[in-house]
Amino acid sequence: MTSEYFIHPNDAKALKTLKAVPGFTALTKKYMDIFVERTVKISNLSSKLKLSETQLPELYNLLPPICEKLEIPIPELYLEEDPSINAYTTGEITPCIVLTSGLVNNCPTDVITAVIGHECGHIVCKHVMYKAMVDFFFTLGDYILNLPMLTFSLKYALLYWDRCSEYSADRVAAYVSGGPEPVVKTMSAFVSGSSELMEKINREEFLKQAEEFHLYSESSVWNKLLMYQQLINTDHPFTADRAADIVKWCDSEDYKKLCTEGITDKSQEVSAPPQDTSALFKQCPVCKGFAKATATFCPNCGSKLV
Repeated sequence: MTSEYFIHPNDAKALKTLKAVPGFTALTKKYMDIFVERTVKISNLSSKLKLSETQLPELYNLLPPICEKLEIPIPELYLEEDPSINAYTTGEITPCIVLTSGLVNNCPTDVITAVIGHECGHIVCKHVMYKAMVDFFFTLGDYILNLPMLTFSLKYALLYWDRCSEYSADRVAAYVSGGPEPVVKTMSAFVSGSSELMEKINREEFLKQAEEFHLYSESSVWNKLLMYQQLINTDHPFTADRAADIVKWCDSEDYKKLCTEGITDKSQEVSAPPQDTSALFKQCPVCKGFAKATATFCPNCGSKLV
């Protein structure tokens, strides 16, 4: 499916800036192919529980309906022992989503569904490859590239984009969850850390808190600088701000139109390749349909393309 329905303006702008860095996208793809994809596969299969229709199906079965609604192939789903309420997505060629035991043990089904939808949003919006580079520049970048000033600049440019990307994924979560409430509830889970407290949180007061944060942080240049000082080294936006942002988007005409008309993506679908440009297309080995040569999955049946 297309990501244009969900991409937050700041996400699009920040990623455009990153792509303008010479060689950045090529380096990212090479890093994903040589290191990330293989490392993640080994780590997941060796240390996490792979979920399926026969392995914790009550949890796994939350995923396929979301993928069907978003028109994407079903990624692998894993459970990881971690008491924090969290989830993350890795892998560009073979995407996989990891849920923590803290999320599963402390959150109700609607929140888990919203979180899975959020992670699928990173896949839909093609964030995963660039998110891998955040880890790269904060761990190995200085040692491998030996260009501290360059990696310093890229680190903070990447972190800024990474924060912006979360707003786009939140939009996907709201779309598959039927509105902003499960996403706001997820933010409540993050700040409370338990299902018991989460259910007691006053939604309206929580959103008023977000408004108060904006007013206070924008009230002076000094407050604004202090706010950025707290934000600059993080890879996620402020939790209250995310809650307010998703409520605002779900009240927009774009969201209402999306819910009414649904999504369509014909960007990669081709019924038959033109005779003189067949090299630009490849044929699906399963359904025998055609897709652009750059496509990873068949737009007709979702099978992986060779």
